[in-house]
Amino acid sequence: MAAVLGASSSPAADAPPSVDEEFGLGAAALAAEKPEEAIGRFEALADRGVVDAAASFDRGLAYASRFRKSPRPGDLGRAIQGFEEARSLTADPARERAASAAIVLLRSEVARRRAAAGDAPYVQPGPPAVRLVLRSLPEDAWTVLAALSSLALTAGLFVRWRASGRVRLGGAGVAASAGGLLAITALAAWAARDERLTLTEGVTVAENVRATDEGHAPIASEAPIAEGTRLEILATRDGWTEVQLPSRRAWITSAAIVPLVRPAR
Repeated sequence: MAAVLGASSSPAADAPPSVDEEFGLGAAALAAEKPEEAIGRFEALADRGVVDAAASFDRGLAYASRFRKSPRPGDLGRAIQGFEEARSLTADPARERAASAAIVLLRSEVARRRAAAGDAPYVQPGPPAVRLVLRSLPEDAWTVLAALSSLALTAGLFVRWRASGRVRLGGAGVAASAGGLLAITALAAWAARDERLTLTEGVTVAENVRATDEGHAPIASEAPIAEGTRLEILATRDGWTEVQLPSRRAWITSAAIVPLVRPAR
């Protein structure tokens, strides 16, 4: 009987911790200043497909903590990756500000280390201006603006059709303005949706990542990419990842970049 009970209890004893338990164990390890254990816990959550701003933030903290105690190659980049992911996932303004502040501090450390090594400064590439405009409003806001523009266009055309004189001219003016606004907002809503569905980004987790061409020959005109740089990922093939640099597309080894998890699409 004891053997039977022992056998029946063994699977439960060997069962992995639940997501909540794993997160709690990671948080406890982080609080106890055991970054190695904390990293293992939070990476296990990521491997299980958990998409959570708090888990990503604490993973960033764990790598930053290990960097302070006993740094390993890639710790700075992986810490930045965790904070970048948390900033993209969170709906909490306080967490977003904390993640942004941590990213600034960590990138300052990357710049300091590059300067100490005699490497040229590397500027984090920003998103294109069009993407900045798209991100100025949520996708739903662009959709609402497009709907309101459509209503205004319909009203203007109706007034132009039914009225006369100055009122008719006013209706024509409203229709013309609303038509232009409808074209802009509808295009912005479509582009925002396309970005949500297709955009993939990652953060470099190695020092001085060399950009190469499609044949994987180094591109002499491109400076080595700094650790912790956020880049758009275009494709992945045979251990290589194609990324968008400010002036061109290039290929880097896939081991040098960790993709950012995005909210559910």
